[in-house]
Amino acid sequence: MNRKSVAGGASLMLLLFALVAAVLLAAIIGHVLMRVPLAFNDNFEEIVDVYRTPLSLSVAHEFVDPGAYFRPLEIVWRYLIAYGFGEGIFGYNVFAAICVSLVATAFALLCHPRKGRDLAAFLVALAVLIGHHATQATWEFNIIISNGVVLAAGIIAIGLISRPATLVGQICAVLLTALCLLTKEVGLVVAGVFVFAHLLQMPGVRRTTAIVIALMVAAYLSFHFYTLPDLSTTDKGKATNAIEYLSNVMATIVMFWIGLPFDGIWANGSRFIERPWQWVQIAAGLATLLLLICAWRLAPRPAECEQCDAPYLDRRWFVLFGAALLACAALGFYYTRHRHGAPAVPLLAYCTYLSMRVLLWRLDCLGTSSTARPSRLLAWMTVAGLVCALIWPLRVVAGFEFARALGGTTRARWHDDMPAYWNKLEQRPFLVPFSVSVDMMPWPRKHVSILGLFEKSASRSVNR
Repeated sequence: MNRKSVAGGASLMLLLFALVAAVLLAAIIGHVLMRVPLAFNDNFEEIVDVYRTPLSLSVAHEFVDPGAYFRPLEIVWRYLIAYGFGEGIFGYNVFAAICVSLVATAFALLCHPRKGRDLAAFLVALAVLIGHHATQATWEFNIIISNGVVLAAGIIAIGLISRPATLVGQICAVLLTALCLLTKEVGLVVAGVFVFAHLLQMPGVRRTTAIVIALMVAAYLSFHFYTLPDLSTTDKGKATNAIEYLSNVMATIVMFWIGLPFDGIWANGSRFIERPWQWVQIAAGLATLLLLICAWRLAPRPAECEQCDAPYLDRRWFVLFGAALLACAALGFYYTRHRHGAPAVPLLAYCTYLSMRVLLWRLDCLGTSSTARPSRLLAWMTVAGLVCALIWPLRVVAGFEFARALGGTTRARWHDDMPAYWNKLEQRPFLVPFSVSVDMMPWPRKHVSILGLFEKSASRSVNR
């Protein structure tokens, strides 16, 4: 057996380990999400409308009178959930579990670890991808059918950009852009990533594809702004002037890293500051930012790449991530939430993977190369990498508690609030009654003591 076949077998085994880790994590999260009831809130009419209006009429109305939000494919997703996964609201849970599984497995295939240190880097990056508060915010209510879909599309976009351009790849890029744009406004981030990747001369996007996507975005924005109604509002949570728009943009960026200010309102900056999980969130975000900065500085030089087995770090991915984050912030000008940063999370996770590879290679060189020397920057990077490796898994665990708390809160409010929402409907559709559906749901389990370390209020909401 030659050396090349041995290396290929080891690479395949590492990929298998990565896929097993991703599938196991997705299965655990999917099990939790299958036990979270669908919260209705301001989406109640959209949830039940699919049972009383034909799909063609709903989509046509979205083009004729879209209102403030133009999301025709979100309507299609709702019909798919309603009629594809069985009657009743439980289909949202199935869709959420499938989406999380696709996100985790696609990320494993994207990273494709080929060395032991690559696998270690992947595990940290996977924790970033799943543990980030923007990702977990897509599990909230039925947001998974919009922000969650765009998040999954972001991982596919990275795969298309990183590989040599092919005809099939260019068609997929255009179709993926159309899917994201017609699902939700944050789809503009995915479209912008494709165009900006071409401007950075990255291999996966040809000039023709970038032009087509740019024209699609121009047509989308023209139609959207032409049909956009007056956005003036009395809602204090939404911006009404340039200063408030800028405030929301800045809040989105800060919130992406540390989770605060909650809902982009600066007065909420200390809302959860006394709770341990908030400090875990802040430490994880700042450590990741430091890790990326150090990786940019400590990327292997060409001479090092020739002399030893150094990982290649393309700094253009960091620039692309920064552009995606700025795009997310710009789209949050009117009002902002954690989930608005979701399209940038795949690039953050991928840059974390690339950075951890650099860190582990540098540490390997200290033990194997006589010329390698420790430095203050490497020490800071080591501390940042260690914090990421320890804390991001805690953020994943906190996500389980977040889902359990959401389920408990919804369960406590369901029977009290549902009649008011139900009676607002002029025509009540024929479907499994919500009062019956709620009893069919596999509700969250009762308090789990270890999870209380991350969110103590959750146990109270579940056991009420």
